Amino acid sequence: MLPRTLLMRVWVLGLASACSGEVERPNPVASGPLARAFESGGVAHQSSPRVGYGGLKLRMAGERSYALEITRDTAAVETRRFVAYAAQGQVLWQFTEQPQELLMDFTVHPSGEVSLSVEHTDEVRDTFELVRLSVDGAVLARQRLPAPETLPPGDLGLLPASPFLMKAVPAGSHVGKWLPWVRLEARGEELAVAFLSYVDRGDESGTQALASGVMALQWSGGRYTEQWARVVDGLHSLIQVAWQYDEFHWLDAATQPLLAVSPEGRVIVGRALSQGRCTALSQTFQELSSTECRILGMRNSPHRYQPFAFTSFSPEGAREGTHVLAPEGLEEFVVFDMALRGEEVAVAGTAVRFQEDGTVKYYAASPSAEPIMLPYDGYVAVLDRATGALRSEVYVDEGRAEYFAALRWTEEGLLAAGAADWDRWNGGMSVSRGAGPLLAFIPGDGGAVRTRSVGLGGGARHFHLLTVDTWDGAVVALGVSEAPMTHSGDSAGAEQMTFGGLRVGLR
Repeated sequence: MLPRTLLMRVWVLGLASACSGEVERPNPVASGPLARAFESGGVAHQSSPRVGYGGLKLRMAGERSYALEITRDTAAVETRRFVAYAAQGQVLWQFTEQPQELLMDFTVHPSGEVSLSVEHTDEVRDTFELVRLSVDGAVLARQRLPAPETLPPGDLGLLPASPFLMKAVPAGSHVGKWLPWVRLEARGEELAVAFLSYVDRGDESGTQALASGVMALQWSGGRYTEQWARVVDGLHSLIQVAWQYDEFHWLDAATQPLLAVSPEGRVIVGRALSQGRCTALSQTFQELSSTECRILGMRNSPHRYQPFAFTSFSPEGAREGTHVLAPEGLEEFVVFDMALRGEEVAVAGTAVRFQEDGTVKYYAASPSAEPIMLPYDGYVAVLDRATGALRSEVYVDEGRAEYFAALRWTEEGLLAAGAADWDRWNGGMSVSRGAGPLLAFIPGDGGAVRTRSVGLGGGARHFHLLTVDTWDGAVVALGVSEAPMTHSGDSAGAEQMTFGGLRVGLR
């Protein structure tokens, strides 16, 4: 029998087939600071012109905020930096990658110390490194992330005894790499690491075989030491995504691992479920049957419909099972972010819904145009961690195309950020109208979903958000401004592929 999440089509809390702005619900609107901010708070934004630094990840901690940022110059060379900001936006200190390095992810520990993951792109194995920074930005340790040593033999399946090359896609590959192959989350002062790596096949070169893993590391004596490690997905290949969605990162979403950690140390790893990953789960862990994988494979179009899977591990590393989210009634479905709170796993992304007659209701880009544009809606779902059951599902429709790139749990509910107001035609993957930034609040008490936007986008460039966080009732989101669209660089060259930075605040 298929998992419940493959069979359910649920409308959240009586919500109709779409929700936008001021949709009413039976329950009263929440009255906390976030709800008030979305109801009547002021929105401010700052955008830097090209060439500037866009925000990939943001975490707020008291009066400070920490950001992983990226820039792309007119020669198409990308550089990243990690920045600590004071409350008023002043730079306190920064850590900038060096040539042949790639900053991938970071997490902030309760002490205020920071862990970074770095890839050494010019090396052929053991290329992942962890960097520990003090509250003041001093380097406390730099340590290569070694291949796991405590993998249970039952995790290996078709993999060799020491399966991980600890190497990511080479620089310049067709696979997008804005989103990391090594994810970090704090477990107190300790660390959880989820990673995707080429498989170590000895002398074989050029292999495309991959496997993903997860590790729990202890921080002691100025070093990380392995507590436990598990294989997440066994032997599989890269998902062959044929298209790119500007700076929206569909390519990354098809490949990247997602990671979340509960306060007690439980670890959740999420990812798009390709046919290869599904087969590995079936053969090695028997968490899905071959029949279920075949059914999922019939629905899976890597750049359009990507089933999503998450695997839970106990604080001690015991594997607690994998659950699949593959909503029915959708032509397109992609998950970009995941968050965990207690026994609830939330995901955010985008979806295109079928009508009751099995067709898609396209819209026109202008009143006189033919209706050929795909109606993407921002998508947020909440699932039960232990069973995978779908608890709620929200579609956010602002009139054109929307997607959510980032998701955060708060005490009041879920906070999402992404883009709206863009167009993509139904005959290909080209985007013909630039996006504007979108924020959404989904109250945990069943109150009305609220959205806020900024008067940007709608033109020949993108303005959209890639990360969001909140502190003391304020919402801050980062992204890119004047970012390229699908064909921006076709004739004008690399200069048109540059972008600036975008910061949106709501309070």
